[in-house]
Amino acid sequence: MKKVLIIDDNKAYRETLKIVLESKGYIVEIAVDGEEGKSKIISENPDLILLDVVMPKENGISLLEEIKKNELMNKIPVIVSSSYPGAKELTEGFGVNAFITKADLTTEEIVNKIEKFLS
Repeated sequence: MKKVLIIDDNKAYRETLKIVLESKGYIVEIAVDGEEGKSKIISENPDLILLDVVMPKENGISLLEEIKKNELMNKIPVIVSSSYPGAKELTEGFGVNAFITKADLTTEEIVNKIEKFLS
């Protein structure tokens, strides 16, 4: 089974996605900030990372820089998911696989984007 790591400080968002993805047969790991996310990338070796930009402790941009510089992590597809204005522009230079504006898509549309990278 494919494993998705959701790194997001919005509890309702990550829990809703977790429920839907698990119902489709995915293993889902959760991290509430970039610091915990980095630890889980190393320990869980996910097949895909869904990454928020604005979070406490370590933000998504900082974590994204680390992911892309690390040979063990930089092969993992990363979808940036944010409602922060300007987040897409901030992440463009990091080789992000896709960008999701949270407010523009339904949960099902977000899951469909994730599934495209895991099929």
